Amino acid sequence: MTSPASPTLPPNRAAHWLLFPEVPTSQELEALVVSRELGVTWVDERTLGWQPGVLLQGPMTQEELASSVGLPEWARSVYAVDTPRERGAPIPAELQLPGAVLGAFPEGEPTGVERDTLETIEAIARRLGGAVLTETGQIVVPEPRIDLVLFTSTWIAEPDLIRVLDPIVQMRSDGGPALPPDVEVEGYGLVADLPLGAVLSVTASPADLTPIALTGYGWATGSVYVYEFRHYPASQFSFSGRTRLPLSPADAEALVDGEAAALVEEAAAAVLDAAGGQRHAHLSDDDGFLVVLD
Repeated sequence: MTSPASPTLPPNRAAHWLLFPEVPTSQELEALVVSRELGVTWVDERTLGWQPGVLLQGPMTQEELASSVGLPEWARSVYAVDTPRERGAPIPAELQLPGAVLGAFPEGEPTGVERDTLETIEAIARRLGGAVLTETGQIVVPEPRIDLVLFTSTWIAEPDLIRVLDPIVQMRSDGGPALPPDVEVEGYGLVADLPLGAVLSVTASPADLTPIALTGYGWATGSVYVYEFRHYPASQFSFSGRTRLPLSPADAEALVDGEAAALVEEAAAAVLDAAGGQRHAHLSDDDGFLVVLD
């Protein structure tokens, strides 16, 4: 595959690309980058940069794409990502995860800034329904995720959380981790058995880290707690068990379990309300992007 045209880069620089079936707005891209990266600024009207030394430019013009060969037919807009090249040792075969961007670099695992950048653009592709084309020539369509995470300054005790969720789904304590005598941990976990062998898990604990996207929220400057809402399908329906990876954003969207996603959202919305609403809490996805439910 011949990758989209880009300036010749020195050996210490690497080029990757974001592909989308539609053209996202510059505001959408900026908001997502700001949610994960520091030092974000517009270099010019087509180039967004962040530290240290990463540039995202686009959408590329038809002239710039004229020499490209092998782009998927669904790709309607392409953005070039110029980042420092930082590679480590080869990834052992047993650790190469199909469907993940880092799996596209078996000969040298990206590290440092390049790894962070690849994870950021993979997250952007997942959020906006796109894909990542790495300089190795592999196109990676991120797997869909429906799990949600609630960050809040409000602690809800286990019996109270069960009562909050009871109208939606009947949950029970998962018993907690096995610990030596006199050892205590903060937090707890709840589980609910769903049809077809699926499970809904809700955990509550103090937050070790909060997303960059929460910077500036007054409630997030003190003690913050995190509630994670995760859906685990039965093994025969799990994404990890599939032999076919999504080849396009449409394929990825088709893999989403709509009923499970609705259940996760309903449970998260109920706990958000119990925590005091957005004056005291906010939802995010696993990539650290803020989520506002309809």
